[in-house]
This record gives sequence, C-alpha cells and structure tokens, in this order.
Amino acid sequence: MNHNSGYRHIRLADVAKASGYSLSTVSVVLNNAPLSRKLALSTRERVRATAQQLGYHPDCRARALRSRQSDTIAVMAFGLLNPMCISIVGGAMEELQKVGYMPLLVNIESQRESLKKGLNLLLEWRAGAIVLLTDFPDRAQGVLAETERIELPVVAVGCDLTRRKTSSIVVDRTTSGAVSIQHLSRLGHTDVAFILSEGPGSEWEAEWQELLCRAAAIGLNIDPDLVRRVCILQAPERRCEEGRTFVHEMLKKRKAFTAIVSFDDWAAAGVTSELTHRSLRVPEDCSLIVVAHLISSFSTSPGLSVVRPCYHEMGKQAAKLAISAVTDRRQGQDASVCLRRHAPDLNVLSTRSVARPSARVSVR
Repeated sequence: MNHNSGYRHIRLADVAKASGYSLSTVSVVLNNAPLSRKLALSTRERVRATAQQLGYHPDCRARALRSRQSDTIAVMAFGLLNPMCISIVGGAMEELQKVGYMPLLVNIESQRESLKKGLNLLLEWRAGAIVLLTDFPDRAQGVLAETERIELPVVAVGCDLTRRKTSSIVVDRTTSGAVSIQHLSRLGHTDVAFILSEGPGSEWEAEWQELLCRAAAIGLNIDPDLVRRVCILQAPERRCEEGRTFVHEMLKKRKAFTAIVSFDDWAAAGVTSELTHRSLRVPEDCSLIVVAHLISSFSTSPGLSVVRPCYHEMGKQAAKLAISAVTDRRQGQDASVCLRRHAPDLNVLSTRSVARPSARVSVR
C-alpha cells in the first residue's frame, strides 16, 4: 500500500521505463498519432496496459502547447452563480461533452484584474473558442479586444455583438412581451401598465415600438401614463424602489389598471410590496407578469408569473456555434456570424400571479 499522501504525476518517461519501449514509441501510442498504426498490435497493447497500470493520464495543457490547439472550449460568465447562467452553462456543458470537448469554466467580474486572470487561464489552456455570458456589450469589450487580437472565436449569450463579428444568442424581448399581453388580453384585461427595463442603445426603443404595434393589433391600446422606464444599470434596490413609486403614482393619479407587465424582476418585487402595503392582492386585484429578457434576470418572488426562454437550450445552441467556429478555424475557413433570438418557452410559463380582472375591484 502506498502511504504517501502526496500525488505523483505519472509522465511519459515513467511509462517508457516500465514498458521497456522508447519515449518516442510510447508518445506515438498514447497520443494516437498516425504512426501508431504502423506499430505492432502487441506493442500498442503493452504500452497502453502499462500506462493504465501506472495510472497515467495525458497532460492536456502540454498537448495543447505542442499543437497550439486543444479540445477545450471556455465558458466565461460575469456572475457564474446566477441561476439563469447556471442553466445556460449546463446546456453548454451537455453539448460540449457529448462531442468530446472539455468545458473550461471561468467566472469573471468587471474588475480589470479579474478579467485579465480569466483570459490568461483560457489562453494557457489554448481554448479553441469562448462562450461568453453577459447582458451588457460594454462588459464584453475587454474580452473581445484580447480575443480579436489572437483571432479566437467568441459566441456571445445575452447581448448582440454581431457588429463586432461575434455570433450572438439573445432573448427575444419583443416576442416575450407580446406573449404576456396576449395572455392578459385573452383573460379580459384592457388596462395594462408596463415597466420597461432599458439600457444604452437604440434597439430598446425599437423593440418597444414593435411591442406597441403588436398590442394594437390585438386591440390593446397602451396608455402612456401607464408606462414606467427603468434604467437597467441601476442598483437592484433602486429598481425595486422604482416599482413601488410607479404604483404609488398611478394610484395617486387615480389611473385604472388591472395588470402590470414588468421587464425588470426587481421592479416587480417593488410593485408587489407596494400593492401589499395598499391592501391590494395579487392576482385578485392586480395581475403581475415578469418578462425575463436578460440572462441575469431571476424572480425575487417565487410566486410571480415569469415569461422566459429555455436557458438550457440557449446554452446548447451556443456550444454548437462554438464547436462549428473551431472546426471552421482548423479548416482555414472564416467562421460565419449569426444572430439567434430565443422566444419564450411556454412549457415553463407559470400563471400564479395572473387572473381575470376583478369585476368587483379595479385598482385605483
């Protein structure tokens, strides 16, 4: 029995000495090099049996350094422990492992030093591509600046980076919002309020105008006084306060509404808090739907109805695009750039905080 508690790394030289073959022969066999087919079957079997007996494992990092490529794809995230990110990572890992790729998980923050360490790690491992999880394009700038310099393919999940020649997978905010208002309209709601979560860029306003058109198409006219715009870059507690203030102001103006669609989970929590403070019930007096349009979104109140895509499927699709980019690069081809929008997954749609508008009570 080996009483040594330390771990000893078994090298190719150890396998060569124990098997009686040269280092080059052992290397050819254990790396499955084309020359191994010219060796006798008994030689190959003895080398592999010796390696297994000694507990030899290939040094992936050394192999990557020699070949300047590896079977590793990095999955980087700004806040890996977020529940939605975990689901995306799970989908990506499932797809990568299915075809023999090893996922390298890297959790990075906005701090420059943390980002630098994460990038150095994946570069040391000679990662073939990166699946980058982030909601905000500005956070991705440091990653893209480095990867563009070394021509490392990146697939972005959460924001549209196609302008930077990066394939991107995003949540279809317009369709998610349309699903919400269609559901409310079918239940008989005509006075619907909205909390919009907006960030930098003109696409946010364009998506809102598209949602207004879809609402008009089903006969739902949205009162501008029932719309609140919340900056996505604000702190969670500030967005929560925005939700409370919105309800307070609508009631003060005596605006009638029977439902609220919030594109911000923290603002929705503030709405719930203020309604409860006013002795108004969800959903009996006011229905409430949260549209999770960001990968960092997660309901702060488990009882809220949430419209969201299948994040697991987004991760699988990102992995497929990353694998395709690696294959194209090895074949000397330019990787194609695409944008994929994920519509809400109605199979996971909960309606716990949604009901028909009350004929007895209208929120005023």
